[in-house]
Amino acid sequence: MQKLTVRQIRVIFQRNNLDRYFCLELIRLLELYKEMFKINTELRRVRFLAQAVHETLINRHGKVVPRENLNYTPAGLMRISRFFRTHEALARKYGRTQIHKANIKAIANLMYADKNRRKKYKLGNIWAGDGYAFRGMFMLQSTGRTNVMKDINHIKKMTGINLLDETRRPYPKAVNSYTVYIIGGMAHWHRTGMYKLRSTNAITNRLNKGLPKSMKRERLATALRVKKYLMG
Repeated sequence: MQKLTVRQIRVIFQRNNLDRYFCLELIRLLELYKEMFKINTELRRVRFLAQAVHETLINRHGKVVPRENLNYTPAGLMRISRFFRTHEALARKYGRTQIHKANIKAIANLMYADKNRRKKYKLGNIWAGDGYAFRGMFMLQSTGRTNVMKDINHIKKMTGINLLDETRRPYPKAVNSYTVYIIGGMAHWHRTGMYKLRSTNAITNRLNKGLPKSMKRERLATALRVKKYLMG
């Protein structure tokens, strides 16, 4: 399996200005951990990268944003969140408007608190502040105390890297780094057995089963594009 180049990474992510350091770190870690995290065939690499393209937020300067920022307008909050659809006043209070910035901390703590979610969508966020502390992180955007802690424990088991402070919450500086961002995505891929699945749709459903059909089609199209580019 041929080592990727910065140019290839930028083409895959469709961003010519994608941070060169991010590209180099992704290339390095894909090589270093390909056997450990089972991204060790051309097709597995294609499928991992296809998901990463859609989960990775890149700002206009080409920098990767390593944590979910939830910088939504009230309308955006009501579109993505059942809680805010039923609490319009809170969406208007905390969402981004011409008058005030989005209160990302309040949004995360409300939207991701288990007490505000239906049983099948609970995330293990039972303590005050869990929503913000365990908002989307790592390359495949693990969300919630349950999922994030499983990934962090898997990272430690596989690599020996500890990401928890004395309060059993992730070190902010660590999880905001490109290195941990990428390793965390790989760990989630491996821990959840995505490498064993035989189709992009099956992987997408395991990663985010609640996605609309249109977004699932986008991920399949991305996988086909990346496959054609890397595998011919």
